[in-house]
Amino acid sequence: MYQRTEQEIMQNWEDDICRPIVSVCCTTYNHESYIAEAIDGFLMQETDFRFEILIRDDCSTDKTAQIVRRYAEQYPQLIKPVYEKENTFSKGVKPMPQLYKIAKGKYIALCEGDDYWIDTLKLQKQVDFLEENDEYVTCIHNSLNLDMDGIQSPQKFSQEDEERDYTLEDLFQRNITNTCTLLFKNKRIVLPHNFNTFPMGDWPLQMILAEDGKIKYFPEIMAVYRIHTCGIWSKTDYISRVKKTIFMLEGMNEYFSNKYKNEIYDTIGKYMLKLSQQYEDEQNVEKSIFYFEQANKYINIRTKDKLKFKIKTKYPQFYLIIKTLKNKV
Repeated sequence: MYQRTEQEIMQNWEDDICRPIVSVCCTTYNHESYIAEAIDGFLMQETDFRFEILIRDDCSTDKTAQIVRRYAEQYPQLIKPVYEKENTFSKGVKPMPQLYKIAKGKYIALCEGDDYWIDTLKLQKQVDFLEENDEYVTCIHNSLNLDMDGIQSPQKFSQEDEERDYTLEDLFQRNITNTCTLLFKNKRIVLPHNFNTFPMGDWPLQMILAEDGKIKYFPEIMAVYRIHTCGIWSKTDYISRVKKTIFMLEGMNEYFSNKYKNEIYDTIGKYMLKLSQQYEDEQNVEKSIFYFEQANKYINIRTKDKLKFKIKTKYPQFYLIIKTLKNKV
């Protein structure tokens, strides 16, 4: 249990307005081994502004809710818990958007219950930047990927050691951060109608936010992302991740109404390429070619020789796979 009192946490707040500047949104389910560390990371934040902590327990079957309740009793002005009476994730409801609906802050910071923050000034640094730079909608930072299986030296999420900007075009290529680093402007977020079917929520959320502005990245490590066997994403094998990513990108293409078809289809083609590399499967190769063609990458190719040359020069590994397939090249 964190030792600083509620009054001590709030003593440097410059005003006493009802609306917090930041809403910390935390979703949790069966995280009894981790949730206390996550909450401690919220409570250790040193800010000159008001923040609230929203924690949604999705009907955990372990002691997670009991731990949250103890913290909420000790920090009633800060922690606003939500206890679900039945597990909604199993019914196809993504938990984090449920907190967006009740978040009062000008900004929203995300952290799932099995991750945690390690920098006492994390929120202050991110808010200060966004307050001074209107053209940005999101601020992210580096984090540690903490392997629970005995890895002695945790790996950083990003190897970039310099500040940089990210745009929507970057997000079409890959996910750029862990959920526990995200802080963004609390605007009216219109999620895709099929958002609950997506296997991940942070990546498409960033795409939606990036339509309205740039994303600032700080290389400082201010959070830890746990990789463990109970994690929804971290327990997924490589091939399943690739397939789920393709599914999400196809859904986001529908959301954008083909506005960014070329960029999205190009990325889908590259993920289909990953499947082809794993399986050397003719069907996956055909799908890869289809998506690259849709992205206008090979729209003028008319012969197999030209197709072979184009793929060989741009995607040499892809070419080697096609070379093994009968009647393809």
